[in-house]
Amino acid sequence: MRKIIIVLLLFAVVFSCSDDDEDITYDKDFRQEMRNFVIGISDYAKEIDPDFIIIPQNGQELVTMDGEETGAPCLSYLSAIDGVGREDLFYGYDNDDISTPVSEKNYMVSFLDVCENNDVEVLTTDYCWTHSKMDDSYTQNNSKNYISFAAPERELNIIPSRELYLKTRFYYSRYIYKL
Repeated sequence: MRKIIIVLLLFAVVFSCSDDDEDITYDKDFRQEMRNFVIGISDYAKEIDPDFIIIPQNGQELVTMDGEETGAPCLSYLSAIDGVGREDLFYGYDNDDISTPVSEKNYMVSFLDVCENNDVEVLTTDYCWTHSKMDDSYTQNNSKNYISFAAPERELNIIPSRELYLKTRFYYSRYIYKL
């Protein structure tokens, strides 16, 4: 009896799987659903504490209505958030301490500029440990007016040296004073 059940389960598994590459369409706008979720969190939190800060991470496509680089800004979403976090903008996209591919960097920057142009702070974390790359990360981010951190470890488990702290202190204090 036990062997029959196992055979039936294997039969069901093998023949229930499909190799069809059919495009599945959904009747929902998932970007808008996520925007509504974040807006709801923002409204709720800021009702309790008006100084509460909302900073979504790595969801830059939500800042335009259609999720495209050239799309119109989604102002209701942008007004509900205070900043956006973006990892591996200039370093670490494919591998740590390696430059992010230009096409990926340009794609992300187009959305991040929408944020900056709508008074939403951009906070970036690049993953690099070579000092020249860390310096380059800070220089590139600063030129875009982004607040940045060049992390030598992806786990963010290293406290920066005093030298690095002094270098980044200006960028972080610039954001704190805006609030």
